[in-house]
Amino acid sequence: QDDDDNNNELRYATAGGGIVVFLLEIASLHNRPTSHIIFSEKPKEINEFKMSAEQRAGDRGGLFGAGGRFKGGVDPIMEKFNESISFDKRMWSQDIRGSIAYAKAIGKIGIISDEEVKQLVDGLEQVRQEWAEGKFEIKAGDEDIHTANERRLTEIIGPTGGKLHTGRSRNDQVATDTRLWTVEAERDILKDMATLLTAGANFAKEHIDVLMAGYTHLQPAQPIRFSHWLCSH
Repeated sequence: QDDDDNNNELRYATAGGGIVVFLLEIASLHNRPTSHIIFSEKPKEINEFKMSAEQRAGDRGGLFGAGGRFKGGVDPIMEKFNESISFDKRMWSQDIRGSIAYAKAIGKIGIISDEEVKQLVDGLEQVRQEWAEGKFEIKAGDEDIHTANERRLTEIIGPTGGKLHTGRSRNDQVATDTRLWTVEAERDILKDMATLLTAGANFAKEHIDVLMAGYTHLQPAQPIRFSHWLCSH
């Protein structure tokens, strides 16, 4: 990021040269001369960077804190405008199921260790239990169900909780949670529809002799059985 408006230097705190190529690519994309890139390995700067990351995680409940050129927290009005936890908290179970599956998947291909998989799964199961028992506490900064669950997971198992987001975007979680929730909601709706149809059929049978005027183009037409009309739905 720019130190100030009058300085075109790009400063990065790194523990080594592993991201040199990446930084050079970034500089070229922004039409910045590579001579202005300064690599610093001072422990003080590295520690300041880590503290900043931790501060953002604490303020925002996970990996979605404001960063880059933004300084300070998000205005409470924007927090309220942008939040979705008030209605997507209904997907807490689906979010946890998806996260458990994802933790096992990245463990299977060696991105995280078996011990880390166990920590993540055990922590998520504890989060699930808190939701099921009505004990989960939504805190300021829990923008949505994804950040809320990840924030609580990290509180329970520590920094390992952040590894759950490795190679994963919040869009992945949104799509997965929504599909899982919709499938289950559809099943409940189908059960309700079956109940309604059964009740309608039974009611039609009980009143099979009741006659009514049939309608066509909003006008009375030939007489029909009320049961016939009811079963047509």
